Amino acid sequence: MRLFVAVVFLFSVLPAQEEAPRAVPPPIEALDAPPAPEPNPNASDEANFWFVTYPGAMTEFDPRTDEVVRKIPFRYGMPWDVNLAHDRNRFLIVTKQQTMIEVVDRTSGEVTEEHEFVEDDYIIRVRGVTETPRVEGQNEHWYVRIDRVKKHKDRFSFEPSEVLLYDATEKEVVKRLKKMPDELSGRVTISPDGRYWHSFSRDGNFVVLDPESLEEVAKIDLRTPRFGGAGAIRLNGTDLLQGRDPTRYRAMYTTTDPVEDDRTMWGVCEIDLVNHEIVSITEWGKSLASWGLRVSHDGRFGATMSGGGERGSRVSLFDLTDGTRVADHYQQYRPRRSLAAIAPDGSKVYVGGAGSDFEVYDAEFNRLKTVEFDGEIYGPVFVLGR
Repeated sequence: MRLFVAVVFLFSVLPAQEEAPRAVPPPIEALDAPPAPEPNPNASDEANFWFVTYPGAMTEFDPRTDEVVRKIPFRYGMPWDVNLAHDRNRFLIVTKQQTMIEVVDRTSGEVTEEHEFVEDDYIIRVRGVTETPRVEGQNEHWYVRIDRVKKHKDRFSFEPSEVLLYDATEKEVVKRLKKMPDELSGRVTISPDGRYWHSFSRDGNFVVLDPESLEEVAKIDLRTPRFGGAGAIRLNGTDLLQGRDPTRYRAMYTTTDPVEDDRTMWGVCEIDLVNHEIVSITEWGKSLASWGLRVSHDGRFGATMSGGGERGSRVSLFDLTDGTRVADHYQQYRPRRSLAAIAPDGSKVYVGGAGSDFEVYDAEFNRLKTVEFDGEIYGPVFVLGR
């Protein structure tokens, strides 16, 4: 059986086209001298879980005590989409029957902005929102994907979907697009310093894109074999440094033998974002037949889930400093359960989804407890420092 790890950047991508006027980026030379990292709330060891619970609140959960710390209610009810902003301090929540984007600030503990999308004679539904890179001091922009339904006297008709380039600072639509630019149609995310697009292009290479022109600024070759018999490098998109260092990525990767395509290896790859080159590749052996990798906040431990046969789902804990499997466990879970999160220090594993509870296990997969919430959990669990 082919062993593989499905590797994708955790980024919601919209369909694509047309260039959009953007804030003027810093000169290209600035890539050679990125700013020193600023204090980041995620640098704290006291990281908590953040997730949405019905009927409409952002919930902060302390994994040390397994108790809810606080709940930040939304102003317009049930959520339809949740996105963590690049600053890792705000959440962009789609509410109000998909016409509103509420900005939840976890420092202040309240909704700080409202962005409503309405048109006369139309029903508007916000289907997704994507932040864009920006230069410090310039306005914040989003790509907002919308569906439009025309209201007639006796019927409704569906209009083509649109992507709005939206100025979130001025609260106005800058440009209407039929779809996202082609350059942003693949695996794309914002660089750790917030100034550029990082794209894993369709040919599998790592590309740095200018935020205004969307032209290639730099490229790192991931496809050329490092030695005879080696395959392309495929990064899984999880930065083990949590974006705290704008000069480098440390990410998991897989590579498949180009001849024996059932032989896939995994390991960790470090990328220099200043000189745009691979610094080191450490191979750990055969890759994991699993999915849903969750990484502890300190970047040391990772947990995966796989299977679902007679023995149940297999949950494994790995030491990400050397790739060794620390613990293994088979368990029959109720339908639609998945690996939700791992404690910031790797000491506990949380299974959730399709319900209003977490099943909590220690690092050896001994069941500790079940934590019940007063509403169903919606969307991903974010592990964020204070």
